Amino acid sequence: STSIMHSIVTQAFPPYQVVHGNSGYTRLTGVPSNQVVGASFDNAVIFSHQDDNRNASVYFGENKKPSHQVSLSSCAKMTEMGQDIFMDICTQSCSEDDSEVMKSFRKCSIEVIPVVSDVKKSDFSLSQQSLIAGVDSSKVFNVTHFLIEMESC
Repeated sequence: STSIMHSIVTQAFPPYQVVHGNSGYTRLTGVPSNQVVGASFDNAVIFSHQDDNRNASVYFGENKKPSHQVSLSSCAKMTEMGQDIFMDICTQSCSEDDSEVMKSFRKCSIEVIPVVSDVKKSDFSLSQQSLIAGVDSSKVFNVTHFLIEMESC
């Protein structure tokens, strides 16, 4: 499709610090990307329901599963296998008179795509890395980031 993806990029290890959010993410959520950059994925992006027992924030297929720590590497494997992942993503909007910011959430389908470096861990340096998205990460590649694409559902 030609529609702009709603994406963020995180580091590849917990707490999955957000390093980038695109304009599509801001359009989808109302949250300026500079508000989430530097924060952990769980805290900044996934909506936290106060009652985790009845309102899970992460759903795998049709089964609800509360998220206390989401494993993006597990989610990447699920994406690779074509399994559905849904998350309640934080949104914000201004009240009609612009006096307050109202926070809510939107249920989105999620795809998690590993972003890898083509140099082995032993000779890994940021200055020489070349990043490739969507490569089979089980090879010699070192996953450095996750690309998370969201679509409202």
